[in-house]
Amino acid sequence: MKKIIFWTSNPNKLEEIRLFLKGTDYQVTQPEKIEEIREIQANDPIEVFEDKLTKISKLVSGPVIVDDFSFSIEKLNGFPSPYAKYVVKTIGIENIYKLAKGEKAVMKSYIGYCDEKKQCRIFVGKLEGKIIDNPRKFKEIKKNTPLNSIFIPKGEKETLEEIFAKNKNFKNHRKIALEKLLSYLLNN
Repeated sequence: MKKIIFWTSNPNKLEEIRLFLKGTDYQVTQPEKIEEIREIQANDPIEVFEDKLTKISKLVSGPVIVDDFSFSIEKLNGFPSPYAKYVVKTIGIENIYKLAKGEKAVMKSYIGYCDEKKQCRIFVGKLEGKIIDNPRKFKEIKKNTPLNSIFIPKGEKETLEEIFAKNKNFKNHRKIALEKLLSYLLNN
């Protein structure tokens, strides 16, 4: 069994990746202590993620998986992108909705993997869609995943939150990135 550390304090993400790698030769664990990683300020989410991945890989011995995401609104020239978590926290999901209701948006998931030699790869999953324009749906926002509650994937009629409530296997941005990671692990 090959051990991989997954750098997360979120038990749901840990369980998700364990289930995703179930039946493979990989065992996923968490570090005993998760240190706060100071992220660089840059508009390019890949640049921010590469820096974060490199810093974390130096803190652990052995292979490590790191994840992050970005959320971009076309009308706002791609903002908030890597600042999504900060923007939700500071201006609130209600103001994001007011700024961008009905507008095109993109969710991206970044899954990084560094092997024992500190050779790193990044796998990106992308989900296009739009911000809801229906005030009824806006009132149903979930506090733990607010962006999922205002985002409707392209070709769908429901928000990502509503889709997940019915179908946990929906192929979202995170699952796309995880599938790319799994393919890499099984073929290298």
